Amino acid sequence: KDAVKLRDRWPHAVPEPLVAVLDLQWEEGGDRIAAALDAVVIPVERL
Repeated sequence: KDAVKLRDRWPHAVPEPLVAVLDLQWEEGGDRIAAALDAVVIPVERL
């Protein structure tokens, strides 16, 4: 979110900062949510 806010203000001569990727862990119902997302989201490999 902050990277989007700073995109237009970041100096072009400076390398862009590293971005961390967060992992998501479901306590329950994760398989149902994953199935619902799989039904409506196109995988990147198929774009």
